[in-house]
Amino acid sequence: MYNKFKEMDSDNTKVSYESYRTIFNRDFNIGFGYPRSDTCSYCDAFKARQTALEIEIKEIPESDTKQRLINELRTLNINHEVHLRKQKVFYDQKKEAKKEARKSNYKEAISMDYSKNFQCPNIATNDVYYKRQLSMYIFNIHVLSDSSSYFYMYPETIARKGSDDVSSFLHHFVTNILDPSVTELTVFCDSCGGQNKNTSVIRMCHHLVHTQKRLKEIKMVFPVRGHSYLECDKNIGLINQKTRTEMPEDWYEVFRTARVKPKPFSVIEVDQNIIRSWTNHFNQRYESNKLSFPTRPIK
Repeated sequence: MYNKFKEMDSDNTKVSYESYRTIFNRDFNIGFGYPRSDTCSYCDAFKARQTALEIEIKEIPESDTKQRLINELRTLNINHEVHLRKQKVFYDQKKEAKKEARKSNYKEAISMDYSKNFQCPNIATNDVYYKRQLSMYIFNIHVLSDSSSYFYMYPETIARKGSDDVSSFLHHFVTNILDPSVTELTVFCDSCGGQNKNTSVIRMCHHLVHTQKRLKEIKMVFPVRGHSYLECDKNIGLINQKTRTEMPEDWYEVFRTARVKPKPFSVIEVDQNIIRSWTNHFNQRYESNKLSFPTRPIK
């Protein structure tokens, strides 16, 4: 920006970089953010195609080809608007479910998701970079009504990160942690097919309602791909990932002490007694892989 200022300064004002920086910070209320990461691939493709079409439309004279490009751009904008409205529906539903959970004793809403893998040991020694490290898997269930958060943590030697594991944690949470007065549960999670959006997890919900009869209703809401920012992502942002750790127990302590308000994180040290092969169990109870109850997309 300083170089641009010198190029555009017609009076040839001699201003040093230090003076420019001081005046800019003192007299102008302008802030700058970091470049966005983990953006939606659909939105990125839309912006790239929109820019290309606008350039082509400006360069081409009036013709059938230009009219075709204009129609394509109009269709592209309409589809993108529909995409954005769908993601807004997801966040509106989550906001409404949070309000209802705070008002009612028999309703609750949660968000759940896996975080990135944490490495163990996490030390500064340069040889660690070239060696195989132990991965720590972390599954977070965040209760929307009171912001309590539960982390199911375990090394890769205990279990995997599949549908059986998600089903096991959901079953453990509902049967051991969720308030017994709750009869209606709303679950918000991303659309990862290998973890959340699959027949095993949906059948687990069916099992909790119709077989175990722990709940009267479970509603699962999946966002539009690319717009699935949940409270779980915010929780992981509170973790100091550069903390020196040598054993899995060190990471457990890091998570327990990472937050004070509204309440500290709760860490469940997962062992193989929690993990069950729910897929094999459900395959024996259900005749086919098709779900025996209706589902519908967000409209």
